[in-house]
Amino acid sequence: MSRGPALLRAAAGGMISSEPVWSIDLDDAVSAVAAGPRGSLAAAASLSGRTTVVDTDEGVVVTDLPRHEMGALAVAWAPDGQRLAVGGADGSLVVSDLARCQHDAVPGRSWVHALAWSPDGSYLAAGRGREVLLLRPDATVVARWPGQPSTVTALAWVGGRLAVACYGGIRWYDPQADGTAPVRTFDWKGSLLALAVASNGRWVASGNQDASIHLWRLWSGEDYEMAGYPAKVTALAFDPGSRRLAAGGAEEVTVWNLGGKGPGGRRPDSLRTHTRLVVALAYAPAPPPPPAGRRPAGPVPLASGGRDGVVAVWRGTGSSRRPALRVDLGAPVGTVAWRADAALLLAGTEDGRLHAIRPPGTPPGSSHPPGRRPDRSR
Repeated sequence: MSRGPALLRAAAGGMISSEPVWSIDLDDAVSAVAAGPRGSLAAAASLSGRTTVVDTDEGVVVTDLPRHEMGALAVAWAPDGQRLAVGGADGSLVVSDLARCQHDAVPGRSWVHALAWSPDGSYLAAGRGREVLLLRPDATVVARWPGQPSTVTALAWVGGRLAVACYGGIRWYDPQADGTAPVRTFDWKGSLLALAVASNGRWVASGNQDASIHLWRLWSGEDYEMAGYPAKVTALAFDPGSRRLAAGGAEEVTVWNLGGKGPGGRRPDSLRTHTRLVVALAYAPAPPPPPAGRRPAGPVPLASGGRDGVVAVWRGTGSSRRPALRVDLGAPVGTVAWRADAALLLAGTEDGRLHAIRPPGTPPGSSHPPGRRPDRSR
């Protein structure tokens, strides 16, 4: 582990440049990062097969989880923060109970690309090859939805239903329904690579192999297509208010306004600082309501990571805006994730390092932004 300088320096135009607060070596390219739902723990997986749980306050390794010999690909925390699921290229899915140091494995042959816990934590969904597994928290398999049109690339829950992304669109499954057929489909002829669901349950978006975005209204199935990106779109993020959709697939971040009647007839804002493809995006969690008599916080920050090795943090979405923070990590960025209290931004790079970045407005030496109380619960 290495620690960078704590001081920040002002750059041109008010932008802040910073070194990481700390960095940890994970032996090979970082494939996935997820912060715990509360407290300071986070997990990072790498193509070496190693999955590490880190105390982000201190930048130290808490424990290493069972190794996936062909590489760890996906990580997902249960909503209560007690269990952590990891999927690997060896076909194995492991659910670890961190408090009991118990690891329950579900072996298989096909890569586990996607994991998603239901909002109430009663189910874990796993995409393994062309099959979706539905498991209880103790890793007991309770349903299988086989025969997907292609490898499952992404999963997302909307209430009690599961969205499954693969070739041909989105298939919706209900754990309470009989049989293995989807209860609803959003058809689209193409390969879906990324999936994002708005927190208000009104929108679902896919990033696609053909360099486009497809957007559906959940209640009606009405859809939109945003085409013309220079590369396949593998990064999408809705803001916490469900009014904006940020997308990669280019050297700039595009942000679509979904307010009012939706994005039809509108052009997106473009956020420019990267010199290579943007492949990772994450909005910070919504801040708590302000105390009575105080103004609400400003725009929720958006983090972007690019193949140029740069991580940027944006406040606001006007095309003329500069990033509030810009950090060059020296190797292509693969994934970014905010801590639950927005105190730190985590970024994984292809040189096998996990970095912690202090967001703008957090005083040096502080573990949480102004106006937020630290949560050290596990």
